[in-house]
Amino acid sequence: MNNSSPGSYVREIDRSQFVRAVSTSIGAIVGPSAQGPIMEPVLVTTVDEFVSIFGRPNPRQSLMHYAALEFLQQSSRLYVTRVVN
Repeated sequence: MNNSSPGSYVREIDRSQFVRAVSTSIGAIVGPSAQGPIMEPVLVTTVDEFVSIFGRPNPRQSLMHYAALEFLQQSSRLYVTRVVN
Protein backbone atom coordinates (compact mmCIF):
# COMPACT_ATOMS: atom_id res chain seq x y z
CA MET A 1 0.00 0.00 0.00
CA ASN A 2 1.08 3.50 -0.75
CA ASN A 3 -0.02 6.51 1.27
CA SER A 4 -0.06 9.40 -1.17
CA SER A 5 -1.74 11.75 1.33
CA PRO A 6 -3.35 11.44 4.79
CA GLY A 7 -6.58 9.41 4.58
CA SER A 8 -5.97 8.44 0.94
CA TYR A 9 -4.75 4.97 0.11
CA VAL A 10 -3.72 3.52 -3.25
CA ARG A 11 -3.51 -0.22 -3.73
CA GLU A 12 -2.57 -1.75 -7.07
CA ILE A 13 -3.23 -5.37 -7.96
CA ASP A 14 -1.73 -6.71 -11.19
CA ARG A 15 -4.25 -9.10 -12.73
CA SER A 16 -2.81 -9.02 -16.23
CA GLN A 17 -1.96 -12.73 -16.12
CA PHE A 18 -5.43 -13.90 -15.09
CA VAL A 19 -8.10 -14.69 -17.68
CA ARG A 20 -11.60 -15.07 -16.33
CA ALA A 21 -14.11 -17.62 -17.64
CA VAL A 22 -11.89 -18.59 -20.55
CA SER A 23 -13.39 -22.07 -20.76
CA THR A 24 -16.68 -20.48 -21.82
CA SER A 25 -15.12 -17.69 -23.87
CA ILE A 26 -15.18 -17.48 -27.64
CA GLY A 27 -11.99 -16.07 -29.09
CA ALA A 28 -11.06 -14.66 -32.47
CA ILE A 29 -7.66 -14.24 -34.06
CA VAL A 30 -6.45 -12.97 -37.43
CA GLY A 31 -3.02 -13.70 -38.84
CA PRO A 32 -0.88 -15.23 -41.56
CA SER A 33 -0.54 -18.96 -42.02
CA ALA A 34 0.96 -21.27 -44.64
CA GLN A 35 -2.32 -23.10 -45.14
CA GLY A 36 -6.04 -22.84 -44.52
CA PRO A 37 -8.94 -20.85 -45.99
CA ILE A 38 -8.09 -17.22 -46.80
CA MET A 39 -10.20 -14.35 -45.40
CA GLU A 40 -12.81 -16.77 -44.09
CA PRO A 41 -13.49 -17.11 -40.34
CA VAL A 42 -13.18 -20.77 -39.32
CA LEU A 43 -14.46 -22.05 -35.98
CA VAL A 44 -11.81 -24.28 -34.40
CA THR A 45 -12.60 -26.30 -31.28
CA THR A 46 -9.44 -28.33 -30.59
CA VAL A 47 -5.68 -28.02 -30.94
CA ASP A 48 -5.62 -30.98 -33.35
CA GLU A 49 -8.29 -29.37 -35.53
CA PHE A 50 -6.34 -26.10 -35.64
CA VAL A 51 -3.13 -27.87 -36.67
CA SER A 52 -4.90 -29.93 -39.34
CA ILE A 53 -6.46 -26.79 -40.89
CA PHE A 54 -3.75 -24.15 -40.42
CA GLY A 55 -0.59 -26.24 -39.98
CA ARG A 56 2.11 -26.30 -37.35
CA PRO A 57 3.61 -23.12 -35.86
CA ASN A 58 6.38 -21.46 -37.84
CA PRO A 59 8.00 -18.56 -35.93
CA ARG A 60 9.58 -17.25 -39.15
CA GLN A 61 6.11 -16.66 -40.57
CA SER A 62 3.97 -15.60 -37.62
CA LEU A 63 3.36 -15.98 -33.91
CA MET A 64 -0.40 -16.29 -34.51
CA HIS A 65 -0.26 -20.07 -34.23
CA TYR A 66 1.29 -19.92 -30.76
CA ALA A 67 -1.39 -17.53 -29.50
CA ALA A 68 -4.17 -19.64 -31.01
CA LEU A 69 -2.83 -22.90 -29.60
CA GLU A 70 -2.38 -21.37 -26.16
CA PHE A 71 -5.96 -20.08 -26.21
CA LEU A 72 -7.27 -23.51 -27.24
CA GLN A 73 -5.48 -25.09 -24.26
CA GLN A 74 -7.93 -23.20 -22.03
CA SER A 75 -11.02 -22.82 -24.22
CA SER A 76 -12.86 -24.77 -26.89
CA ARG A 77 -14.05 -22.14 -29.37
CA LEU A 78 -11.77 -19.95 -31.46
CA TYR A 79 -12.55 -18.23 -34.76
CA VAL A 80 -9.43 -18.09 -36.92
CA THR A 81 -9.11 -15.95 -40.05
CA ARG A 82 -6.06 -16.43 -42.25
CA VAL A 83 -4.69 -13.42 -44.09
CA VAL A 84 -2.02 -13.28 -46.78
CA ASN A 85 0.11 -10.51 -48.34
